[in-house]
Amino acid sequence: MLIDTGAMRSMFPPSREDRRRPPDPTASLTAATRSPILSYGTKLLSMSILGRRYKWKFIVADVRTLLLGADFLAHFGLAVDISRKCLLDTKSCKSLPLSLGPREPAICSVVSHQYGFLLKEFPGVFKPELCQVPRAPTKHGIYHHIKTKGPPTAPSGGQEGLH
Repeated sequence: MLIDTGAMRSMFPPSREDRRRPPDPTASLTAATRSPILSYGTKLLSMSILGRRYKWKFIVADVRTLLLGADFLAHFGLAVDISRKCLLDTKSCKSLPLSLGPREPAICSVVSHQYGFLLKEFPGVFKPELCQVPRAPTKHGIYHHIKTKGPPTAPSGGQEGLH
């Protein structure tokens, strides 16, 4: 299984029988490379993760492995913690260690874009600094800050009086 936070939809690889049917002409799935992904309907699956049972309708599509996409994660309150390399259940606060696979996490971009030459020339710009030391100077000299006025405000939901 692959947890893909960049995939909007969760997908399941087609069986030989699925591939014998014509692809679904109404489905419009596109890969990050902007190439179309053929789909063959949906499949309801049940799985257990972090001690919870999940039922989800996956799109049967031309993928190599089962993909848990952003739709599944958001619906069930799951989050990927890249720095700790784990899947978090935001409701129960349980976590599951994840394997990164053969490559380290990276921000992938489509090199065929009109600015692809810049991406090739400066690949370090898109490599996340996941372990930057607080208050250490950045490698690129760019800092972000938010200007505020007055004391912080309390979150809504009955927590008045927090200062």
